[in-house]
This record gives sequence, structure tokens and C-alpha cells, in this order.
Amino acid sequence: MLNNLSGQPQKPTVGLDDSLIQRYKFNIEAVFDHESARDCFRKFLKDNLNEDPFMFYEMVEKYQKTRLDKNRFDMAVEIMNTFIVVSAKHELNLSMTIRKDILKIWSLTQEFNEGKAVELIECPSDLFQKAQNVIFSELKQDNFPRFTESEQFKSFLKKEAKKPEYKDSPSQLLEQLGTKKALDRSDSSISQDSSDSDSFIEEIAKSTPIKDKDRPLIDNTSIYVTPKDYEILKELISTLNDSNRWKVADEKTGTKTLTSVNNYYMNLGEEALPVICFTGLMSGDHKSIFNLFFKKSFEKKINSFYKRKFQLEYLKINHEKGIEYPNTIIYHQLDIGFPFTKREIVMARTIIPDKYNEETDEFDRFVIISKPSAHDDSPIKKDFIRVSLYTAVVIERQTTNSTRYYIFDFMDMKGSVPKGIVAGLSKMFASDMHKMVKKDIEKTKDVDEELLSMDGSLEVLKEQNKAIRDSLNL
Repeated sequence: MLNNLSGQPQKPTVGLDDSLIQRYKFNIEAVFDHESARDCFRKFLKDNLNEDPFMFYEMVEKYQKTRLDKNRFDMAVEIMNTFIVVSAKHELNLSMTIRKDILKIWSLTQEFNEGKAVELIECPSDLFQKAQNVIFSELKQDNFPRFTESEQFKSFLKKEAKKPEYKDSPSQLLEQLGTKKALDRSDSSISQDSSDSDSFIEEIAKSTPIKDKDRPLIDNTSIYVTPKDYEILKELISTLNDSNRWKVADEKTGTKTLTSVNNYYMNLGEEALPVICFTGLMSGDHKSIFNLFFKKSFEKKINSFYKRKFQLEYLKINHEKGIEYPNTIIYHQLDIGFPFTKREIVMARTIIPDKYNEETDEFDRFVIISKPSAHDDSPIKKDFIRVSLYTAVVIERQTTNSTRYYIFDFMDMKGSVPKGIVAGLSKMFASDMHKMVKKDIEKTKDVDEELLSMDGSLEVLKEQNKAIRDSLNL
């Protein structure tokens, strides 16, 4: 191609593509040092309803650089009222210990400076240091990996690389913000286009007999939900940012869909399949959002998936019998239609309040785990297929008015239906459930409705709540 003015051949356009970007591991410190990248990170957090930690970090940076004690004192007042005190507009999710330490030092600082002339005021520059370190660590471990994997960050890199300072060598931008990864050839068989729906279904469909790398999804030594089941779930959550363990199948503002790289199984001898995870942030108090699962409007939607659903038994905590959590055992007959007619499930369910918050006297996390079970009053019928379904829902307080959620799904429909169809149904079922939950939360989170039993689930919550409070001497 000729340049219209000089008649000389134009240089080919140099830019960044996804394959080059994926070869770099990005550094949060480098992003913070790069003004445009830092702004992009902040926008990402804002879009995901989690800008508060970033705002706090920046204000503390400015606070620490302020030389005059009087000015620093005035800034400390603003930081305390905005982020630290309980029920502040942007209250941070800090540990009780750190918050108490800050409040104590701040109280002493106020007493020391009371009535003093401006030039005699003193205010410690490290007042918020511990909190800032914790916030930075959380940003680094949780938000930053999701940011660098997002389309928002990739779009920023491609646009930034077109600026004059990078136009001749766009990779300079990548070098500024990160370092090249070592090439891992063992992952070459994994599709890089994780947003493609067909690829997603193909990955789900690749079920195999149990191999060494496959993992148990449940405590298969018990037909009830046990503490080991919760430990497995917590391990799943802790690995969501590990690209060797999870692949991003879809990502939109505030939500992400992932599928596990490893296959999981319920019981030895059954096929192993990937787990699907939906996660995201939404505005609203976490307890109000959790209560949605016990509202009549939500139960009506859930019942639309089943022809029949009823409680078989309620099991109280009985340590002598090895029942560490209360469980409700529920029978379901699916209403999906061909080719999944005559499918039924027996599930054990428990609810676990976790992360007790001394300030609010409430739990910051609620967990619902449902796993395959069995019951004498529901033997396997000759003309029915007993399927395996696992669902775990985690509702967790992020800030005073924002909530993080995780929904894990595993479905083995059994029978001779082709794996591709099963995979498609698994994705559709999980996706529909996810959309329904989000939609209903937005519509009904502030609606005052009576809480229902949900086949014994509310009773499980009450018993578990009492047991945990008793164990904490509350």
C-alpha cells in the first residue's frame, strides 16, 4: 500500500492481539504506577460495584504524602467518616482487630490535639497503614486477577498501545505493566477462546472415567452434607482466580461464568464432569439477598423445574451418629421433558452461616449446599433414572451495601443421552437459574414477604445458627 503524500510504502500497522497479551503476567504495582492503567483498574472496580477499597487506598496515599500535620488531621477526619466508622457511606470490610486499633489510635489523637493551636497539632502518618496493606492485598489477590483477564483491560491495552510512545513497539506497554510468562506447553490443548459457546459445551461434554487428575466434589463417605463438603467448597472458591483450575466461559460487567479445567465426580465409579461456577457482585445488603431464597416468589420459580418436590426427612445435629450439620432430605421429580423424561433426584441440603461479625452480631456469609443423597422412603423406581445434582450457593457481604455471590452447579443426567446434549442442558439450566436468581433479587430484595420453610431449609438455618452461636459462646 502506498502513502498518499509520499508515494512510499506504508509500514504495516503494529498493534496488540489477544495471543500476545495472554503471554504476559501483569503486576498490580506496575499498574498503579501507570496513570492510564490505574484509571482503567478503578473504572473496572466501579463497574463491578467495588470501588470503595480503591478510593480508600488512594486517599491514604495522599494522606501519607501530606506533610503538614493539621492538613493530615483534617484528611484523617474525612477518611474515618467515609471508610472506617461503622455504617460509613463507604464502610470497608475490615477485621475487628484492625478497625479497633484504628479507632483507638484515632481517639487518642483527637484527645491529644483537643484545644491545641494549629501549629501544635500532631497526626500519625501511619494511622491507616495496616488497613491499607490489607486492602491492597485483597485488591491484588481477588480483584486484580479478574481485571487482567477482563475484556475491559484487553481493550485498554490495545487502545493504549496506539499512542505515539508505543506505536513502534506496542510490546513496550506490556513490558511496563508485566513480565512474560514461561511457555506452558501442557496447556496447548485447552481452547483459548473461552467465550465461545460451542467450545464451552465441548469442554463440558468431555466427561471421562475417573482419572488421577479428577477430584471429588463431595464427601462421598456420607449421604448427608458434612463439614468436609464445606471444606471442598471453600477450596473451590479459593482457586477461582487460578487459570490452571478454571476457564472463563463468559464475562459481563459484574458477572462471570467459569468452568473447571479438572473434572469432578460424586462417587467412585461415576463419570467425572466439569463444574460450572457463576460469580459476581450486586448492590444490596447480603442478608436481604440471602432471604430471597425463602420467599414465596422464589419458591414458585424453583418449583417450575419440578413436577413434584417434597421433604422426606429432617435430620437434627447428632454427633454420635456422625451428623455434624442439620440436613433436610428432599425428593424432586424433574419437569424438563424429552430426552430427560422420568428423572428424579434425592438431595440432602444444609445451610451454613459463617464469618461472624462482632460489630453487627450477624454472619457475613451464608452457604447453601445441596448434594445427592438417598432415603428409605424413596427407593429408586424401576422406570425412573436417579440423576446426580450438586448445587452450592454462597452469599457474602462485600461492603455495607454490596454482596458477592457464587453459584456452583454440577449435573449428571445419567442414561444414554449424548454428552453434548447433557452439556448443553447443564449450561442452559445453570444459566437460567443464575439469571432467575439475579432478576428476582433485584425485583424482590426490598419486598417484605413472609419467609417460607422451603422443604425444611429455614429450620436447618435456625438450628445451624443456634449451634454456631453456642459454639462461639454468643
